[in-house]
Amino acid sequence: MIKLAELIAGKFDLKETMEILEKIFVTYKVKPKVRWNTRTDRFANYDVDNNTMYVSKKLNKDLKEFLHTILHETKHAIDAKKMGKKKFIKAYEIEQNMIAQGHYKDKHDPYSDNKFEEAAEKFAKKNLKHWKKALSKSKQMRF
Repeated sequence: MIKLAELIAGKFDLKETMEILEKIFVTYKVKPKVRWNTRTDRFANYDVDNNTMYVSKKLNKDLKEFLHTILHETKHAIDAKKMGKKKFIKAYEIEQNMIAQGHYKDKHDPYSDNKFEEAAEKFAKKNLKHWKKALSKSKQMRF
């Protein structure tokens, strides 16, 4: 029997969630490891150094938010693969520093105004509808 605490996005158990993540990763040609955690301050985060996506079992109870977050973090994995992880980390940090030092007009937050974060948000929004539709066809939702 599946425990309520083991449900991700309020619909899928951990095995089904791994299948979803693997489909997303295969589609975008990335291979991050997945680690589950119980954080309550982040839905998920991608660790570039270790090529690992950490996914919260406690927060990811809404399918839309879950997919959006995973797609956002997947974009970081795509960028790290494309640029190489050292170059990606350096470019990300340079962008943060440029914002923090006031080099960009109308950009103040080194995280949310970072061009890599903005690109990840745009990517997630662009691809969210596709994945919601694909999951509703391929998986029987539990309510």
